[in-house]
Amino acid sequence: MLKAWAEAGDATAQCKLGTHYFFCINNFTESFRWHRLAAEQGDVGGMFYMGVYAYHDENYMEALHWYRLAAEQGDEFSQNNIGNMYQEGNGVPVDYSEAMRYFRMAAEKNDALAQFNIGIMYYWGYGVDVDHIESRKWFFLSAKQGHHEAQYSLGIMYGREGNYAESRYWHQLAAEQGNIYAISRYGQMLLCGYGGCKDEKKATSLLTEAASCGNSEAQLLLGVVYETGTCGKTRNIRLSRKWYKLAAKNGDKRAVKPLKQYRATRHRRRDHHKRRTRQ
Repeated sequence: MLKAWAEAGDATAQCKLGTHYFFCINNFTESFRWHRLAAEQGDVGGMFYMGVYAYHDENYMEALHWYRLAAEQGDEFSQNNIGNMYQEGNGVPVDYSEAMRYFRMAAEKNDALAQFNIGIMYYWGYGVDVDHIESRKWFFLSAKQGHHEAQYSLGIMYGREGNYAESRYWHQLAAEQGNIYAISRYGQMLLCGYGGCKDEKKATSLLTEAASCGNSEAQLLLGVVYETGTCGKTRNIRLSRKWYKLAAKNGDKRAVKPLKQYRATRHRRRDHHKRRTRQ
């Protein structure tokens, strides 16, 4: 029925059909065709997706054209994406004032991603003075809507202030959405008992999940767990060295020292064995 309406020229049906092909069938040729038909009739959703296709192809001027048409009709997703283009300098010169202007347009419509982006602007001082109070306000608005990066950012901010209960709460919410950095931090908090009770079994499970996805902090902590035999794990130097190596390979310099100690110990054992063999 949707296809029949779309073929009859209904722009809303064309956009919905294009979105169905995009997300449910992964047929991007068909999704592009229907979104273009909708966009040419002035459908806001169709214009937004035409911007998405162009941006993906790095045709930034074309993307900006479609995003602006949709943004002028109040589409918050297009407004946020234009803000990103000005922030990153894609197709336009970097202009933090323009980026903030578009982010605010979208944020006023309660767009969680735009609220997060404003928080980032204030946190790092992009085009504005660094203001962590203002940054936290925007992160909180975004996090309340379930934006996992905002939740993780709040967890980091509260942790640096020593408010571990709040930090643990926000890290848990972000971890439950699959944010790998939050999974690692939440695992660490459960391991050490920051902000609540210890749960070494769950901590090890979370750290293993994050470490397997390449998180160097989790890899380092698993190296410590297997080196010391904590969390109910039997001391296992082979596994400890494996996780330390991965952490070092991923840029965590804290893993270098235990690896050097392992190598030094191995050399001492080899020299000791050689001396005993000669005797």
